[in-house]
Amino acid sequence: MSRISSLQNAALSVVTSNCKRYGDDLQKLPFTLKNYLTKLMMRRGCFDRTLLRMCITANISALDLTNCTVDNLTLKLISQVCKRLSSVNLNTIRGNRTDVTSEGILCLANECKQLNTVFLRGCENVEDKAVIALAENCHFLKRLNVQGTKITDATLLSLANLHYLESINFSFSPVTDAGIHALCIGPCAHSLYDVDMSECRNLTDDSVQFVSVMCPKLETLIFHGCTKMTDCSRAVLDDFVRTAVVKQITWTIY
Repeated sequence: MSRISSLQNAALSVVTSNCKRYGDDLQKLPFTLKNYLTKLMMRRGCFDRTLLRMCITANISALDLTNCTVDNLTLKLISQVCKRLSSVNLNTIRGNRTDVTSEGILCLANECKQLNTVFLRGCENVEDKAVIALAENCHFLKRLNVQGTKITDATLLSLANLHYLESINFSFSPVTDAGIHALCIGPCAHSLYDVDMSECRNLTDDSVQFVSVMCPKLETLIFHGCTKMTDCSRAVLDDFVRTAVVKQITWTIY
């Protein structure tokens, strides 16, 4: 059985390396092989909209598109097929994604309501309306990365209503203390354990106090590069580490 499995894996690896040669024949494969091919092509970054249309199935629950070229039409196609999607990773490794905008994320938010993990790091053209739609439609959202997007306090106000949000990264955004306070007085404050608000230049010591005092499960807090922070945050953190189970705290005091 293991030899058969190894032979199958080797064959699929060859198909992946020459996927465009096989064209429409990929559509004839059973969904289990299509799903395996999809994972291989995503890993190698050779997944484009044409191949996606041939291989993607309704059974797929997770898509890691970090290495792939993606645009709004790609996300629309995914949203039409993958209604059971629970995780989508659109993080960039280098630079930013410019072809993914709010319209593409709105497609996912409106059609893939089982999403619990959404990573959008570097999707610089994603705005409040897209992330607000995720908060309003994907009630089981647990992990969210919107680093480098165009979100504002309006997004944090909407995310505050989520009951299962555990991890959020909104670094490099123009959010203010008011947005952090809104986040920390909502239901999500009771589930949050990981907050990254690095390089948010509008935040002050108040935000550190809000998060450390009002989020009882907090384990990780990252706020380096917040230029309005002072030594007052250190005093707040001294109290925090004495009473909390802390895994990581990273900051810069100016």
